[in-house]
Amino acid sequence: MRFLVIAVLIASALSGARLPAQEVVRRVDSRADRLAIEANIFRALFDGIVLTPEQAAKAREVIALENGAQLELQRGDPNLWDKRKRLNFVRDSTLRLLLTRPEDRQRFDRQAEKLRPQGELPRRSP
Repeated sequence: MRFLVIAVLIASALSGARLPAQEVVRRVDSRADRLAIEANIFRALFDGIVLTPEQAAKAREVIALENGAQLELQRGDPNLWDKRKRLNFVRDSTLRLLLTRPEDRQRFDRQAEKLRPQGELPRRSP
């Protein structure tokens, strides 16, 4: 069974709210779910930023690769949260390089911050 940890992707993008870590685990059952998640991430990160078709294609590719890597993470891995944070950092750093205008980079940085995992993943007592 594959799991994707979604830290405030949709809720944060739409409302600015942050969800507790216990509520951010969601099962991804189909390719349609995966594509919908990737589309939501794209919209949340690039809302209000104009991209060329080439930039948009590259951004979607980076997001898809990062999302695929998220799917490979296993629940119960003691380093899950750190791995998730690293994946988000690499995704955001790579996507930021696509932007040439300082104001687009600033907007992207604000929007990316809303999607980043916050805090630590709760650990179960032994």
